[in-house]
Amino acid sequence: MDEVARIISGLAGTPTVLCVDDEKIILTSLQEQLRNNLTGIEIEIAESGEEGLEVLRDLIEENVLVPVVISDQLMPGMRGEEFLEKVHELCPETLNVLLTGQATADSVGAAVNRANLYRYIGKPWGEGDLKLTVREAIRAWGRARNLKQKEQELREAHEASLRFVPGEFLSALGKERLVEVREGHAVEANMQVVFADMRSFSKHAESLGSRPAFDLLNEYINILDTEFRAAGGFIAGLEGDGILALFPGPPADAVLAGIKAHHKLLEREQSESNQPNIQMGLAVHTGDLVLGTVGNSERLKCDVIGDPVNFCARLEGLTRQFDTPMIVSEDVAKAIGDDAKLRRIPAVQIKGREELCAVYEVLDALPEASKSSRLATLGQFDEAVQMFEAGNQEGASELFNNICDLDPTDQVTAHMIKLATLD
Repeated sequence: MDEVARIISGLAGTPTVLCVDDEKIILTSLQEQLRNNLTGIEIEIAESGEEGLEVLRDLIEENVLVPVVISDQLMPGMRGEEFLEKVHELCPETLNVLLTGQATADSVGAAVNRANLYRYIGKPWGEGDLKLTVREAIRAWGRARNLKQKEQELREAHEASLRFVPGEFLSALGKERLVEVREGHAVEANMQVVFADMRSFSKHAESLGSRPAFDLLNEYINILDTEFRAAGGFIAGLEGDGILALFPGPPADAVLAGIKAHHKLLEREQSESNQPNIQMGLAVHTGDLVLGTVGNSERLKCDVIGDPVNFCARLEGLTRQFDTPMIVSEDVAKAIGDDAKLRRIPAVQIKGREELCAVYEVLDALPEASKSSRLATLGQFDEAVQMFEAGNQEGASELFNNICDLDPTDQVTAHMIKLATLD
C-alpha cells in the first residue's frame, strides 16, 4: 500500500475531490481520469464557481474532507482565482489546482498568494500529469494533516501537564515545558504566600458521601483558582482541602484576591440554599522562598520551600483559633496600607518564632453586617488590645465584654475575653 492509499484508508470517511469547470466535456474527462487513477475517493463536479461553493459548503456541513479542488480559470461569473480564494477561506487545509490554458501571470500569482494554490496545470493536460499532480497534492495534504494532528496532541499533552504543574511555576524556573524540568532545578523569589483551608470538610464527607464531597471540594478549589488567577496568582499546591497559592505581585494582590474569594463563597451561600455552605480560613504572608523540584530522576515534585511558607500555614491555623475567616501577617498589613480594613489582634506566639508576632484580622472578608459592627467598635477593640498587651487584663476584659454586648457574633473578641480571664 503506497502513501496515498494509506492516507485515504486512515480517514474516518471517504474524502472528495471537487472539480469545477464551465465546460461539461472537461468535467466528464476530469471525472473519468481521476476515477481511473484514484481509489477510495469521491469525485464531485460543478459547472461554475458559485455552484462549486454550494457543493463545498454542503460537503463541509456533512463533515466530508476535501483534500483537493481543481478549478478552471476562465469561467462566466466568478473567475478561477476568485473561486479558489473563497475555497481557501472555507477550507484552509485544502490544496487548490488551477486548470487553464489562458491564465495570466497576475491571475496565477493572485491564486498563489491568496488561495493556497498548489499547482497550475495548462490545457490540454496529460492524464499522467493530472494523476501525478492530484496524488502529490493528496500526499502533501495528508502529511500536513498528520503534522497538525501531532501538534494538537502535543498541545493537549502540554495543557494536561499544566493541570499538574502550573505554567507560572515553570516560568519561575525559566522553563517552557514540563519535559525540560530536571531534579534540582530551583529559583529564589520574593512572593506573597496564601494558605487556605476548607472548614469542616470531614463532616461534609460524612454527611454527603464521598462523591458529592469530592464535587464540593472541586467547586471550592475552582472558586479560589478563578479569583487567584484574576489577581495574578496561581495555586502551587493542593493537599486535601488545603491550598497553597503564590502571588508574584505586591501583597495587596493576594489580600484582595482572598477577600474576593470569601465574597464568592458568601454569594454561593446566599444563592444555593440546598447546597452545604463552604467556609474557609485563609492567611497571607510575604517573604523570600525557593521554588524548585524535589525527588530523583524517576519521580519529581514541584515544591515551595521557605520560612514564609511555614509561617503562613501557622497563620492559617490562627483563623480557626480566633474563628475568623482571614488573617494576615504584620509585614503584609504594613505593605497594603489602606487597601483593606484590618483589625490588629494581640501578638501571639507562633511555633518556630521566639518573639510574639502581631497578626491582623481582615474585616473586608466578613459579611457586610459583621464588618460594619466590627468597624463601629474598632476604637474600643484597639484600646482593649493595648491594655491586654500592657498587662491590664481587668481593663481589657471589661472593654472586650462591652464590645461583645454590642456585637455577640464577634468571635475574636469572645476569644480575647477567655484569654484575659485566664491571665
